[in-house]
Amino acid sequence: MRRVDAPVEPLVRFVVLDFRLVAAIDSSALFSFIKLRNFAEDRNVHLIFCGMSAATEKAFRAEGLFAANDPVISLQANLDLALERAEEAVLRRRQVQPIDGAPAFESWLSRELAGEETARRFLAYVEDIELDQGGYLFHQNEAAESLFFVLSGRVSVILERAEAEAIRLRSMIGYTVVGEMGLYRDATRAASVVADEKTRVYRLSRDSLRRMEAAEPVVASAFHAFIVRTLADRLNFANYEIAALQR
Repeated sequence: MRRVDAPVEPLVRFVVLDFRLVAAIDSSALFSFIKLRNFAEDRNVHLIFCGMSAATEKAFRAEGLFAANDPVISLQANLDLALERAEEAVLRRRQVQPIDGAPAFESWLSRELAGEETARRFLAYVEDIELDQGGYLFHQNEAAESLFFVLSGRVSVILERAEAEAIRLRSMIGYTVVGEMGLYRDATRAASVVADEKTRVYRLSRDSLRRMEAAEPVVASAFHAFIVRTLADRLNFANYEIAALQR
């Protein structure tokens, strides 16, 4: 509760509660969750419960929790689905305002590459690709020869395992870059990336990047600076996640 009310940290909008190891629940504990629901409603926080046994879910429902269309709490089958639910809501909340009527992606790219002219010249080096649902941007363990800008739709990063179910690591929607680590490290893909819905991307190949560096050093410099900022932001987010788990 202190974390939700903390004024200096990023606002908490979702709290995931995993009940995988909960065998039973009594009336006093249920009353605490009713109070927690009211606390969350007052602070515009959504509670996502997951991994409940049938008996525990029945006890919650008997107290009026998990009512249909409840804006404060929801129930998912497992932790992965609960995290996906929160992640999707956060992603969909992102909005990019166009500049002077330009398409939203081009407006975003202009901001990231320090100007409309730089962004326009950069786009001469990319390939426009559309993927249907289930289509792969790339497969795990293949050579990394490109990176991708997601213009629209949604993609998921999937860790495939030989003798176990694949794990969805994260999902991403438009105005982000995918596959940059493999390209910059000249390494094989650590995971697969698949389209969750009809998705449009721009592909920048290694050859196109080299041509840009030779012919348009200013554009290439702006692009590399953008990649550095992106990786720094992702590292900062990962550090924050680790710190949160250690509390």
